[in-house]
Amino acid sequence: KIQELSVLRRISDVLRDCSELDEVFRRLLTIAQEELASAACSLYLADDSGELVLRARCAADGVVEILPPGHPQACRISAGEGPLGETFATGRVLSTTPVPPNTRGWFPVGASTLLTAPLGPESGCMGVLALHDREEGGVSEDATRLLPILATQATIAIENAALYRRLKQHSDTLEVRVRERTAALEHLNAELQAAARQRSQFFAHF
Repeated sequence: KIQELSVLRRISDVLRDCSELDEVFRRLLTIAQEELASAACSLYLADDSGELVLRARCAADGVVEILPPGHPQACRISAGEGPLGETFATGRVLSTTPVPPNTRGWFPVGASTLLTAPLGPESGCMGVLALHDREEGGVSEDATRLLPILATQATIAIENAALYRRLKQHSDTLEVRVRERTAALEHLNAELQAAARQRSQFFAHF
């Protein structure tokens, strides 16, 4: 319980004021790697097509790599396909040892054990947080207990970042529209003033 509270406090402190999605990924995987001491970890999000897409990964060196949409190495996984797809479809935490050959997804060299936790409930799962480890050690009890906690906090942080992005896009759109409307009104005002001057000059000749 003390360890769980420590992880919760750390992830809350780290993600509280994070509004950029890529930075959420980076901070989250850094925490997962440090707290769970796994061989690697990765994060998948569902796109508009309903498939999981690899968005971030972190190997043992601790460097988090962000994969933007459309990246050539951003593998795609259908709901129900392999352990990652099954967790996405069912919303259940799964431990797979060893991972079957040719399983779709990103798997670091030497890691053949996979622990997957859903990002969000079954009815609204938005992605999967995955922990990779070596088969001989297997997934530790601490990792099995803590990964779902990290996934729950990650879901909140990702939803907040996505909401912030939508609000900012909406705000930017409104700002552009206001500028366009202001420019149109200024142009109309200039035309009215020009017409008024022409009218005054016309009547000045009589």
